[in-house]
Amino acid sequence: MKAPRHTNHFARRMIAIVLLASIIAITALISSLMVFDNLSSRALLQNRLSTLADVVGRNSTAALNFDDRTAAAEVLQALHAEPQVIVACLYDNSGRLFASYRRDDSYRCFSDVVTAPPGDSRFSVVVRPVLRRTERVGTLMVASDLSELNARWRRLLSVAVGLGMLALAIGGVSGSLLQRRVSGPILSLAQAMQEVTSAGLFDTRVEVSGTEEIKELGRGFNTMLAELQRREKEKKCFQSQLQLQASNDALTGLPNRRLFADRLAQNLAVAQRENRTLALLYIDLDGFKLVNDSLGHATGDALLVQVASRLQSRVRLSDTLARLGGDEFTVILGSLHTREEAMLVARVLLEVLAMPFTINGQSLTIGASIGISIFPTDATDPSDLMQQADSAMYAAKRNGKNCATFFTAELGSLVRERLNLENQLRNAIACGQITVHYQPEFDVRSRRLTRFEALARWTHPTLGEIPPTKFIPIAEESGLIVPLGAYILEPAPKLYAGRVPAPIRFRWR
Repeated sequence: MKAPRHTNHFARRMIAIVLLASIIAITALISSLMVFDNLSSRALLQNRLSTLADVVGRNSTAALNFDDRTAAAEVLQALHAEPQVIVACLYDNSGRLFASYRRDDSYRCFSDVVTAPPGDSRFSVVVRPVLRRTERVGTLMVASDLSELNARWRRLLSVAVGLGMLALAIGGVSGSLLQRRVSGPILSLAQAMQEVTSAGLFDTRVEVSGTEEIKELGRGFNTMLAELQRREKEKKCFQSQLQLQASNDALTGLPNRRLFADRLAQNLAVAQRENRTLALLYIDLDGFKLVNDSLGHATGDALLVQVASRLQSRVRLSDTLARLGGDEFTVILGSLHTREEAMLVARVLLEVLAMPFTINGQSLTIGASIGISIFPTDATDPSDLMQQADSAMYAAKRNGKNCATFFTAELGSLVRERLNLENQLRNAIACGQITVHYQPEFDVRSRRLTRFEALARWTHPTLGEIPPTKFIPIAEESGLIVPLGAYILEPAPKLYAGRVPAPIRFRWR
């Protein structure tokens, strides 16, 4: 059977590529070897000349000291034993030629070291100072003929080029033989590969038959398909893990804030479409911060895992329990008949959390505050429903903790008022609207002044007098208590310094 036209094109391209690669590789190899050999030979010669110059220079020191040109010439004559040295020139400290050695007439010494050229491509020249201890007494120049080195380099180049041509011929013949044995099986399998990849079915296998080469390629192709199939499965598994990590809490395995928001939007859409009641429970653990700070984060994490497990055991499969972060959890209760059902679930959750936890042999007791908002009574928007449940949870904490509280319109007003007062208080501290009255306190027995009590008073420009019982709790909950305390106590010691006997204590309320 005659090979297709494109087969011949493939064969010719394969031979051309083999020859081109061989030429590039051989040229690069020969060039690298020749350059390396030339540089290394020159470096060795230069080091040898430097060593000879140092030795001869040390031996010439005495002749320069006593102005003995005959002794200097005898020292330079010792270089006759070094066939690579063709000339050596010794100059005194003033730069004039003192003594010389010449093997032939190819290179000569100049009368002045300043006018002596450094040499050309035919010679390698080394100039070294002649020292007596640290004092320079002369200069020695030693030159070597590079003709022998260049001749050796040309011989090596001829041999390398011959070997390169031989290798190129062998590579061309080998490439021709190789393409005949390779192109046929490759082209046969290429069609099968195209069919497999176009269908995208990695579980497909090709039939292993034909010559040994075709069988090997077929087995390799089947192995590749098996590997692709394995990687596809790993990819899907990895994508599933990424999806799980992106939507679930790493510690408890519960849905995280992102998945919770998606579930809440879906449940609200279903409840609105089917005219159902939905409840959102916002749970914040009471006493968890004390456990986490006193016993460590590892104990705190173990406690959160057990809390999640207990809550999960009391929630229906159709509901969603999520961890928003820290010690905050939420529960989406769908398909409720009355709002009282949400309170029943909240009480069950409080009961299960009230039972002691055992962590590393220690018995720990915590509680929880739960805020409840109802769809559609309280809100129809997910963010509003979430905000109202959060407000109800804080109301539960203010009511003594370890209880559940429904969101009400009055509670919403209180929350807005509290938020407004918080912003106003922040501005009052910055603008100096808080006034301080210092009330002295005396020891009844000794009648001695013991301390001052700083009384903070807030006079708002439009709201008038705001009692401490109203703005101090807001400062404590919002974190403004620290800058407020610093604002009140900072001027007190300076104000009464030197006016009352020390030491005097201050406290504020």
